[in-house]
Amino acid sequence: MVRPYHFTVNNETAADNRFQISNDDAGDLSPLAYAEITRAAALLQEQGITVHLFEGEDSDVPDSVFPNNWFSTHAGGYVAIYPMKGDDLVFHDVRFPLAAGVAQKDIALQVNAIPGMSQENAKFWNWLEEKPVGKGRQGGALSLDITMDNGSRVLGNVEMKGRFLHVATNSAERAQKGAALIRQALGDLVRTPLTEIRTVEQMMADPPARIQAGATSDIPAEVAEQVVHQFLDRQYRDTLDQPVGMLGNKTPRQAATSAAGRQKVAEWLKYLENQSSRQPDRANPMATYSFEWMWHELGVFDLRQ
Repeated sequence: MVRPYHFTVNNETAADNRFQISNDDAGDLSPLAYAEITRAAALLQEQGITVHLFEGEDSDVPDSVFPNNWFSTHAGGYVAIYPMKGDDLVFHDVRFPLAAGVAQKDIALQVNAIPGMSQENAKFWNWLEEKPVGKGRQGGALSLDITMDNGSRVLGNVEMKGRFLHVATNSAERAQKGAALIRQALGDLVRTPLTEIRTVEQMMADPPARIQAGATSDIPAEVAEQVVHQFLDRQYRDTLDQPVGMLGNKTPRQAATSAAGRQKVAEWLKYLENQSSRQPDRANPMATYSFEWMWHELGVFDLRQ
């Protein structure tokens, strides 16, 4: 957490940060913001949570209380980075057919010569970023980055599979850049590629066998689960304020304001939980998702059985 000393609206970031509202009549809010963060950190510590409190004394960053990025560490040396200004999380698999008469060893020689390609084995490369991470596009899109043990950010993977060279990334921008690198390096050794695009929901809705057989960019299961759960959190939070047919075209929040509506909300939530639990693979992130927060949010937890 960052404790602000010069808290005020930052015009550079306020455009896409709904927590920043300009109010010229509010006066100096720095003391209040400082006190609130201090109290919040103390409350977390009282519950046994370790809090790292940083002092935001830089007057050039008045909105330092809102960190732009966060990360999580995982077994196997993986670090997942969640930038607020990253590329949209959409999985791309760009498949280059090998030209007639071209051998895999010919492809490997050319791929090894591409800057940023780190070979893991005879048929697999990590595509690493050569420059430090800069500012991404504006917006708060869900995104995911993975880094190597040495801190290098993984932009994607390149893999030989039979007579195809696959370039796997998790954004459209990276897919375009990776495909351009391959075309430039391999030239006539490969033919025009085909691209498969899948969102998080589409990818996780696939049968487990398809995911395991078709995934060319394997990320740790716990990282995938965290990404999918974060995506579902956003989707369902938006749903709370949208009309639902099972609730008589009322929003869940509206329906929960009456006794009859609360019963319908409880039935709707049970329906969602049942649909989620029917995943054939119990380890699928869709199956492990918890709807408990929605029961509490709508005030119907007492109807959960």
